[in-house]
Amino acid sequence: MKPSEQQVEQWRREFPILARQFHGKPLVYLDNAATTQKPRGVINALVKYYQSDNANIHRGVYELSQIATAAYEAAREKIQRFINAAHSSEIIYTRGTTEAINLVAATYGRANLKAGDEIIISAMEHHSNIVPWQILCQQTGAVLRVIPISDAGELLMDEYEKLLGARTKIVAVVQVSNSLGTVNPVKRIIELAHARGAVALIDGAQLVGHHKTMCANWTLIFTPSPGINCTGRPGSACFTANRICWRRCPPTRAAAT
Repeated sequence: MKPSEQQVEQWRREFPILARQFHGKPLVYLDNAATTQKPRGVINALVKYYQSDNANIHRGVYELSQIATAAYEAAREKIQRFINAAHSSEIIYTRGTTEAINLVAATYGRANLKAGDEIIISAMEHHSNIVPWQILCQQTGAVLRVIPISDAGELLMDEYEKLLGARTKIVAVVQVSNSLGTVNPVKRIIELAHARGAVALIDGAQLVGHHKTMCANWTLIFTPSPGINCTGRPGSACFTANRICWRRCPPTRAAAT
């Protein structure tokens, strides 16, 4: 159902920045995949955190640290419910979709791919879902294969099935194209990948704010989801990764305690 003008104005008022005008007209902001504007509730939560709850999380036994840690984990649980992930422990915070995909390539990819293995992407991918796999192929000797698209901007699923083989290890595709607006049949894409023993990475950057996500019904999958800023960090995002996948990922950072 199309929202009324009154509803639209009510939603706009929740975002203070939209009160600004450019060229004599109210701001209309569409670049949400790069930076998502924050509603008043998020802005107020950030201010409250820095004014009254600012402390290290997970690393302090004093009360203020425990309060900050509880709020941090509560945000993870909210995101789990919002994107329908199976467990809150499967929600991983990152700086954005680009970092999320790079993290998967640098951990799962390096640990589990070898020369001759294959990675499948599509011809409609954003560079964030191309370059990390190109680098991984250079590092491991894996081969990058590309699903072609039709003149209508849709994936050629018959060609995708032909690309799948015994050496396919990762399938990485966008759920909604940021350039074409194409909504890909990711459930079928995942099923076919799993049938070959491959894992799937679904770039949910353009979808998660508009449609219900069915992460709980998907296994062996990574789903980057930007624009969910509940962690007190500007530009933060999250993605969900099945726990089976993470058990096959080595750590990427070491930190002092």
